[in-house]
Amino acid sequence: MIDIDPQMLWALLLVEGPERLAPGEPDELALWLIRQPPAARQELLPESAGEADHLAWLAAHLVERGLAELAVVPARMALWGRERFAPADANATMNARRALADALIRCLAADEAMEAEETLALAQDYAERALALWGEADFLAAEGQLLLSRAHEAAGKPAQALPAMIRSLAIAEAVLGPEADWCVQARLAVLDLYDRLKDEDGAIAFCRAALARLESEAGEDSPALRPLWIALADRLPVWRDGPEIEAIQARLVGQSAVHYGPDSREQADDRVALARHRIRTGRPQEAIPDLLRARAILEAWPDSRVLDASAAYWLAQAQTEIGADAAMVETLYREAIRGYAKVLGDDAVPTLYARRALGDVLAARERWEESAAILEAAQAEAAARHGGDHPVTLEIGYALARLQREWLYAREDGYLWAWAMNQLTERHGADRLGLIVAMLRLVAPVMRHPDDRDRLFAEAAILLARQGQVDAALALADAELGQPRQSWDGARVHAEAIAFLEEAGRPGEAEAQLARALDTAKLVSVYEAGADQACSDLGQALSERLGRGVLDRLRPRLPADIQPAVDALALEERIDNDDLDGALVLLDRTPVEAIDPGTLLSLGELAARLSRAEVVERVAPLLAAADLAHHTVDLLFFVGREEAALAQLATLSGNWARLEGLAMAARHYGEKRDRDRFEHWAQAALDQLAAHPEGHLFQPLKRIADGGIEAMAMLDFVEWAAARVPEAAETALVEALVRSLQYKERFAEARRVVEAVDADPEVRERLAADLDRAETAARLPNAILRAEEAGRAGHWEAARTALDELATPNPFAAVHHLIRLAETAKLAGDEGAAARALKSALAVLPGNFADSAGKVFFKESLRFDCGRALGQAVARLLPLEWRQAFSEAALLRAARMTDLVAATPFVIAAGQALVAGRSG
Repeated sequence: MIDIDPQMLWALLLVEGPERLAPGEPDELALWLIRQPPAARQELLPESAGEADHLAWLAAHLVERGLAELAVVPARMALWGRERFAPADANATMNARRALADALIRCLAADEAMEAEETLALAQDYAERALALWGEADFLAAEGQLLLSRAHEAAGKPAQALPAMIRSLAIAEAVLGPEADWCVQARLAVLDLYDRLKDEDGAIAFCRAALARLESEAGEDSPALRPLWIALADRLPVWRDGPEIEAIQARLVGQSAVHYGPDSREQADDRVALARHRIRTGRPQEAIPDLLRARAILEAWPDSRVLDASAAYWLAQAQTEIGADAAMVETLYREAIRGYAKVLGDDAVPTLYARRALGDVLAARERWEESAAILEAAQAEAAARHGGDHPVTLEIGYALARLQREWLYAREDGYLWAWAMNQLTERHGADRLGLIVAMLRLVAPVMRHPDDRDRLFAEAAILLARQGQVDAALALADAELGQPRQSWDGARVHAEAIAFLEEAGRPGEAEAQLARALDTAKLVSVYEAGADQACSDLGQALSERLGRGVLDRLRPRLPADIQPAVDALALEERIDNDDLDGALVLLDRTPVEAIDPGTLLSLGELAARLSRAEVVERVAPLLAAADLAHHTVDLLFFVGREEAALAQLATLSGNWARLEGLAMAARHYGEKRDRDRFEHWAQAALDQLAAHPEGHLFQPLKRIADGGIEAMAMLDFVEWAAARVPEAAETALVEALVRSLQYKERFAEARRVVEAVDADPEVRERLAADLDRAETAARLPNAILRAEEAGRAGHWEAARTALDELATPNPFAAVHHLIRLAETAKLAGDEGAAARALKSALAVLPGNFADSAGKVFFKESLRFDCGRALGQAVARLLPLEWRQAFSEAALLRAARMTDLVAATPFVIAAGQALVAGRSG
């Protein structure tokens, strides 16, 4: 405390100066001053320039001690005194002005300090006066621009701070030289501002320009280049500029060896950075020597624990990727954790990443309990320190979920459905449907792919809705479906709920549920890419669930703002049912912007199939507006309007559209066997392709091949095309020709092409395998026809035998046709035959999911859809006791399978079979 009267001490400061104050008295004096009311402060104002200078000293002293909030009042009083008793542009007055601006910038949000506008005005005034007084040849002008930049930044305006900082740097470079430490730090400040603005391109451009200027003025070996090289390497995208990043890192290694020595910390740091880049670009083996050398250097620098920990961490990463001994990798990660934790703490981001990596290593060694303990503790500390949304928290969470899933797989030997059934059987007893819903909910979180997880939750919700538990179904969907799946799977759940209420004769509740579904769809659409996507999905799900015409029945209940989207869906329904006139009625009342371009194309194709040339011409401008004008060429050719097609072709712009239009013309005249015109248009297409070879070439080349093998003999076309097609497109031409012959079922000729052409062996092998599959598939229509004929005659066993040919190449088709066979048997009154057909469908349900064709053509969602369709068919066609037997058989099949995804359709089918027979 001040032992004497503060006013006497204040007078002592003003008259005799700060040297008369004892330690601690300036701080206490400033506290006393800011407690004075404004009127009392008026009595304390300086009465001379000297007194003002003493107050300026007090303000500077307080700022230097980090007490900017106490410095503002004396700094203001000092500036008032200097401006009253001395010239406004005297050096001391300028210093007082700068001192006040500095204090205000440091405590912009302080109680009495000022508003941001006042700070900016003062900094702007100082910067302008500095330029006017001293000009750009004086360093004080650079400090003025720096002050202005800091004021903008403190006010939360980095975009305005950036040009002032860049100007400050330019002045300082001219005055001090580009290698001055002040300039080095100023460049880093400029980069910080670019980072705050999230302008990576601007930061990269600044680095490149600064490097070019420095290299020309200071030489390629200047130490001032180092921070810019590091900054540039850190900001360049690895996927795009990997070679440049590596060149920079290698250059840094060489420079630090010269400037700091081969055994310096800088040398170790640069080697770690180079190694890290090589690991990230998939070359861990090349990274290991640099990491080992860095660790050897750091043995002489015991105070570089963090850098040594980083070297250990990346060495462990490299050793992991080359499959090194897991025990050695574990040791390295533990060393990294100790080093990071010693300096940064257990919950620092680098420490947490190393702990996560150690958890992964332990899990790979099947030390499940240790791994879980490490990851659970790390996740809790990451969330507490950094928050649940921080990348390190999320990554540890993913690692923990993966560990728990793999631990469960290992513990149960992969039989997860059996595990789920054993876990839940006692709780649900005879309630098999409840058991199945609980199984779906229990296994969903351990699915390897998020889409599969969401699909299982959706299937559980759908089963709940189909048995009338509408609220429970919607609650499950809202709680568990991830955002990407919310739109379509959520729509399916709502559609099931509405269908249940309508079929139960509760139209009022169904209408209320529809309103609820629309509200949810609108909310989802806010987060989805398409503004009306969720509403469209809802309409499509309702249409699929309740059948044709449902959209017309529901339309009066829908709000006006989504009726265009619903009309667009109804238009799709009319097209799907070949109802062209009905589609045209809807086209008249639906805004074109609400219609998907693919729907417009489907409408044009339907009109062409029905030989309605006038409709094709009506749709043509709509297709052109949707960037599908080249398809209009094809449609007009199809309906015999050659002149109109050629006129449309002449209007096409853009390489792809014109190439497609020319290829369509070539195909048209080739199929008419008009060789001259075929060659004319095919040559024009190939010329276009040669001029613009980029893009996907298969489609236009296949159109040319389609026409060529009709206009001339196949070998003649091969010779003609080989002489004209660009070299880069030769392989694509071979594939196009083989596919064209394959689709026309000219398999022998296609095989001759594969055997004769000089193509890559892998390409030839793939084409030959595709031909084998296509030839097998070509037999399927005959199998379907025989099965249908046998079914109509009541020869059920013969029908099922014919359908066996479908099982290998396409199990989904086999299940579909066996369901149709069961429906035919049911209509004929032969329930036993229907049951046998559905039992056969259950037998082929897995299909050849593991073969290469299955991996390419059969998506996981098709498995689930197929299981659902089979279960719903069982519910429609069979009595209760048979449905129960089917469900038990399907569950047992799933319980015996280790492929979780392949087994899932059986669980879905088992559940759907138990829901009393609705249409589905």
